[in-house]
Amino acid sequence: MGHNFRPDYLKLADRAAELGAERVLALTATATPDVVDDICAGFGIERDDAVVTGFYRPNLTLLTTPVAAAERDALLVSRMRTLPSGSAIVYVTLQRTALQVARLLQEAGIPARPYHAGMGADERVATQDWWSASDRNVVVATIAFGMGIDKPDVRAVVHYNLPKGLESYAQEVGRAGRDGLPSTCELLACGDDVPTLENFAFGDTPTESAVVGLVDLVLSRDAGETFAVSEYELSVVHDVRPLVLKTIFTYLELDGILRQGTPFYAGYRLRPLDGTLDEVTDGFDAARATFLRRLFAAGTTGRVWTSVSPDVAAEALGEPRSRIVAALDYLERAGAIELQAADARQRYTLLRLPPSRDELVARLCERFERRERAEVERIERVADLVSRDGCQVNALVGYFGEVRAEPCGHCSHCLGGRAQTVPPRSALPPIDVQVDVGALRVVARGHPEALGEPRQLARFLCGITSPATTKAKLTRHDLFGSCDAWPFLDVLAWCGGLDLPR
Repeated sequence: MGHNFRPDYLKLADRAAELGAERVLALTATATPDVVDDICAGFGIERDDAVVTGFYRPNLTLLTTPVAAAERDALLVSRMRTLPSGSAIVYVTLQRTALQVARLLQEAGIPARPYHAGMGADERVATQDWWSASDRNVVVATIAFGMGIDKPDVRAVVHYNLPKGLESYAQEVGRAGRDGLPSTCELLACGDDVPTLENFAFGDTPTESAVVGLVDLVLSRDAGETFAVSEYELSVVHDVRPLVLKTIFTYLELDGILRQGTPFYAGYRLRPLDGTLDEVTDGFDAARATFLRRLFAAGTTGRVWTSVSPDVAAEALGEPRSRIVAALDYLERAGAIELQAADARQRYTLLRLPPSRDELVARLCERFERRERAEVERIERVADLVSRDGCQVNALVGYFGEVRAEPCGHCSHCLGGRAQTVPPRSALPPIDVQVDVGALRVVARGHPEALGEPRQLARFLCGITSPATTKAKLTRHDLFGSCDAWPFLDVLAWCGGLDLPR
């Protein structure tokens, strides 16, 4: 899994050493031999102390079925009707696909519900309970479904879309047949899925100008200086996803340039629990009532909430920041207002200046390019597993370091006796035909902060959101996602050749 999933994971080994942890137990669901070596090296664990349980599951039949995009829906319905009785999971890549496929199965008379991260918490819990309590229901889910799931009698796991890597695939099929009884796992292998999967990798790579901007922000201090930043604001200004931003700062920490401090909230949101803000001041003497009215006026009031920055209010009122915070805290404890901390800030200390700013920028960019290549290789390994001329189960467990001498006898290659081929992607028209260049010029000219560089344009056309496109509401534009079926690198090269305003 990519570092952007949890940037702070990169710092765990250093933190364990700083804390003087006497014992460290590092656990992960799937790890290749190289990953095990990295974990052992980082935490100072002897390689002989690493315990890797077997990945081979004799009760799972692993099928890979090449299918064209136009035929996939019918094949899925057919499979779900003929599978042995029992509950099932259908994994998909996108939230909208979860909705579409669940509707497809429902219309075919198969009890199915979608599950994805965009649903409300209550709805997700209700869906999980509905599925867990049944021996025949089907959940159509993104990868948001699975953590903590321990239903022993899942009889089938079907991948409607290609998984993003063998690590994901092994974890997801591993949710079938935990009771030890025979279960079927089938992957519907369609080449049209590859661009969408690659978009997840390419969408996280920041532009070089974004990296330069963030590095210059950090290095504009004196060594030893502590400063605070709003990660949300930086994310929007530099058009970098929040997790990617955290990863950049984590890399700077690992290089010994920064040290992260304690986060804090620079602002508050408040609303009266009864009546209006003016009525909140009733019952106070004249001086305190005047102070509170001035405090509220120093904030920004929306339809329901008033946002207050203690620093801004302190300057406007000529009062200590501590009095502002104490007043808000008192009103909350008195039951006069609901108070919420807001505007999170992260503290950092600049430990040292690097020998070369340009070399630092190049090193950061290279790290993201390397991650990008690694993620694309993960996708390629899935396609290679489908087309493997040999036991696919042995290849899968071998990827995680488990060696088996005999073919499994229950994968598609063992059962069919021949290698398969993933169908090529559906034919697509040239990008020039797909995209109205005139309209693209207009939208790019109007939003240089979001569409000023080829990579930003390519993300926009491929339907990959970013902080700047979201802020500018460009995800509603007709051109957004118009090339989501095209390979990202092809769209990026095409955008690089356009003569668009910068």
